[in-house]
Amino acid sequence: MGPGAISRRSFATATLGLLAGCGGPRIELGDMRRRGEPITWRRAAVESELGLGPLDEIAPDDRWAFGADGFEPMPVAAPGDWLWSQSEDPQSVGAFLLSQPNRPEPPRTTICLVALGELDEVVPSMDVLREYLERFFHLAVEVLAPLQIPRAQLDPREHDGRSQLCARPILDELEQRLPAHAYCMLAVTREDLYPGPGWNYVFGQARLHARVGVQSLLRYDPAFEGVTDAPGGVALRRGLAVVSHEVGHMFGISHCVHHLCVMNGINSLRELDRSPMHLCRVCLRKLQRIVPGLDLAERYRGLRALYLRHALLGEAAWVQARLAARTG
Repeated sequence: MGPGAISRRSFATATLGLLAGCGGPRIELGDMRRRGEPITWRRAAVESELGLGPLDEIAPDDRWAFGADGFEPMPVAAPGDWLWSQSEDPQSVGAFLLSQPNRPEPPRTTICLVALGELDEVVPSMDVLREYLERFFHLAVEVLAPLQIPRAQLDPREHDGRSQLCARPILDELEQRLPAHAYCMLAVTREDLYPGPGWNYVFGQARLHARVGVQSLLRYDPAFEGVTDAPGGVALRRGLAVVSHEVGHMFGISHCVHHLCVMNGINSLRELDRSPMHLCRVCLRKLQRIVPGLDLAERYRGLRALYLRHALLGEAAWVQARLAARTG
């Protein structure tokens, strides 16, 4: 956005009031940051260890998945980054459990995906999203019949020459239509979204305890910004990463500040492209604590196969390295 534009905020707001109540001990900036200066810390190894908790609480056969090797520290924040302007509370595994996150228990054991309007040949497709979320969260995923909501109910507006819909009434409608068997429900649309007055746009938004979210896939294609020579697979990688991020919020996982992680707060496509598609060890431990029978090796093998099939070779190599740690 150019000078004078409305300040853009992160797509992963996920109802900030709820997130603030879920965090762990607040980071004391102290001498690291004066008023008006950006956050420029790197996460120390001890912070990650505190977030993860004692390794002796993890089953011996699973400890390989939580070693520090392979999980990169958060980089120093730069202008435009989420952490340049936002002070995030670290959410430890203990704080996560104290927040009483939603748990996938009968009858609510299915992640429901629903198209909002026509998707045509959007990338990623609903079939790919379904398979990816099944492998990522180790739960059944069901694609529901497309959702039709009268456009006039969604506070449409024109902004910067583009038609947009408001995320808030979409989330309200999803809450009313949440199936009894749904652990959570995510609507996917090609429409551009905004969360309320004072915002330029939002990639997506989720409500943690209400278990609903909405995600726009419009801006992930490099052609949206006039880029014609981007590497293949960019739209697919972005879409899969952000959808798993939004569903992660519906599991009660806050923005991650322990490592580079798919749950990092994101303020731009540049920042999204820098972030990995995987959960860091702290966020993976949160998922393991609430998903019954989560087999970490099986989860990684399933993700590796999908990454290879879709030529996401960097992610496949990272997963292979994690699996090698199991036998190394």
